[in-house]
Amino acid sequence: MDKVVIGIATRSREDPQFHRLLSHLDEQVERPQRHIVEGRTVAEARNLMISAAMSTEVDVLAFIDTDEIPTSREWIRQITDFQGADIVAGPVIPVEVRNSGARYLADLEKEMCIAIPQDQTVMLTGNSAWRVDVFRSVEERYGYVYDESFRYRRGRGASWVSYGGEDWDLNLRVKEMGFKVRFDPEAGVYHDYSQITWPVALRKRYQYCVGGAIAYLKNRRLRHRVRGAIRRSSVHVLELPIRTVALLRAILLYYGGI
Repeated sequence: MDKVVIGIATRSREDPQFHRLLSHLDEQVERPQRHIVEGRTVAEARNLMISAAMSTEVDVLAFIDTDEIPTSREWIRQITDFQGADIVAGPVIPVEVRNSGARYLADLEKEMCIAIPQDQTVMLTGNSAWRVDVFRSVEERYGYVYDESFRYRRGRGASWVSYGGEDWDLNLRVKEMGFKVRFDPEAGVYHDYSQITWPVALRKRYQYCVGGAIAYLKNRRLRHRVRGAIRRSSVHVLELPIRTVALLRAILLYYGGI
């Protein structure tokens, strides 16, 4: 039987959402070991988890975000049911959508989930499980797994904040290496949108578009991304200006050095 570890990155162990997640994980039929990293960017935290998994006898590392909870007590079993694949991803289902800003982001997240079976590069890694051998192969080829440079500071002396494109960057590289993703529509998690306001939604969307564009520039796949975005693009009036400004920012950051 595979040894499974759940990796959780949290801003603080005092975060109520973090404690809610732990309580729901306690209700799982299967309750594997957890590796919790506090106060780091997502990329930094996951690299620490991956390094620990590769140095021990862990076979599978699953990721879930602190603002998510499993939709089923069988989530662990479902998200680790590889059926010959190397990675399993599940849907992320928005809940507590309380305003139009939150609805804007929630609709975009739904679009991404719909696209995953046809395009594994848009997989939402906050609900995924990976065979640890995938990480070993990625590190052997590239020298790292998650690229920690997808980040910025909100002011002098402030802590690092992730742009959010490090997951797309990894997705692109594992696809290039030929690893297969299985999408399980039953292995879902609920994503809490209760704290999303219009300012938060706009900031998150802009940051993620910048990070995503950098990932596709880095992997020489920007044209692929633009075509895919056009095919499944939201008709929201904000999308074109946000994506345009984010792309210009990404080009400046990428060619000027992140």
